[in-house]
Amino acid sequence: MKRSIRHALVAVAATLPLLAGCAAYVNIPDQKGSVARSNPNTENVRLVEAEALNRLVADSAVPGTISVKLPPGSTAETYDWVLGQIGDRAVPYDQAGADAAVDYEVRGVRLRGQEGYVDIAQAATVNVARIVTVELWYDPFGGWSVTDIVPWGTITDPSQDVFQPAGTQPATW
Repeated sequence: MKRSIRHALVAVAATLPLLAGCAAYVNIPDQKGSVARSNPNTENVRLVEAEALNRLVADSAVPGTISVKLPPGSTAETYDWVLGQIGDRAVPYDQAGADAAVDYEVRGVRLRGQEGYVDIAQAATVNVARIVTVELWYDPFGGWSVTDIVPWGTITDPSQDVFQPAGTQPATW
């Protein structure tokens, strides 16, 4: 009897990391004083970026080739993997041509256990970007999936750094 209880407790303890989402804390870009990871090349960051971008691409009507810019520090391998999940028409922003605009720019990623948030600037028209946060949830049996897309507004200067630390909204809106 005691042995079966001990085995049950070991089994429960072994499955707890699965239920927590295995993502830990991630902040991209890095926030001063934060203990969260900020490596844009980890598996969970790649997974949430691909899932969020896939949803936005599927919901939009951008014809032909789309250019994507991932967070600073993203390696060629990360670009290859994430863009490979989107499809053949997705290319890195620096390979889209001299006059091509960035169609999607991942500006921030926050992971908190089973919850994920990806901040993306999406080109709406020339010199106008729509800013959204794609909210995701981790299911241990199905992986990351989009639960909501929250619009922040639009900006007329896509180079503007509109994303503030988690929980704050830009003062310009």
